Amino acid sequence: MAGHETVRSTDLSALQGIFFEELDNLMTLDINGDDEVIEREINRAKAVSDVGARAIENANTAVGIIRARSEMAGAKLASVPAMLKS
Repeated sequence: MAGHETVRSTDLSALQGIFFEELDNLMTLDINGDDEVIEREINRAKAVSDVGARAIENANTAVGIIRARSEMAGAKLASVPAMLKS
């Protein structure tokens, strides 16, 4: 099971990397191995997925707010939230 460094980035491309790392961890598990190890990794994957879903929801909310402000001001979407930049 590979470990990972603490992620300091707040962009969604970093989150995507974490998702793929966790998928790799799940795919390399020995399904005939220690049931506790398998259960811990599955629980970890669920937690990563849940936190990631909240981050994506937050980004969607930020985009919606910017879009609504732009529409109220009669302007086009001028800036992209920092969390969405790669």
